[in-house]
Amino acid sequence: MEILKKIDDLLIGWGISPSRADMLDQFIAFALILAVAFLADALCRKILLKVVAQLVKKTKATWDDIVFDRKVMVHLSRMVAPVIIYVFIPVAFAETSSSTLGFIQRVCLIYILITFLSFINSFLKAVYAVYSEKEQLRDRPLKGMLQTVQVILWFVGAIVVVSILIDKSPLSLLA
Repeated sequence: MEILKKIDDLLIGWGISPSRADMLDQFIAFALILAVAFLADALCRKILLKVVAQLVKKTKATWDDIVFDRKVMVHLSRMVAPVIIYVFIPVAFAETSSSTLGFIQRVCLIYILITFLSFINSFLKAVYAVYSEKEQLRDRPLKGMLQTVQVILWFVGAIVVVSILIDKSPLSLLA
């Protein structure tokens, strides 16, 4: 890849032997991807979440306060780093075996999936909190419906995680 070649040329320019530069370029590219991912994560958590919190406090609506208090946005922000790593990891491992790249991508996919499921779960809890405050919905079985949806959500998530681990379609596991 072009980036690996530039890192390789830079290392050789610094006086590192070409054979050692070939060994280090992927490690450096991977470290750069991790640094960018965690920098984006920190920016998202420290700046974006604080800006959203300030906006939420200024509104008159109560539902957005509940959603933000339930840490729905925090769960969503946790997806930033693994998505960046998943997207850019082929750049760092373009010259290695596909098994290393595949393993790292599968780990990222599993983390993204679990984080997404946590986001959906916290969102569902926030929706439950909003609707349970409404007087006309107090006699409805909202808690039971929420728990049923949560069980289904995590069951489907577990099937998808297993399918990612064994590298098969989730539909083939259900059949």
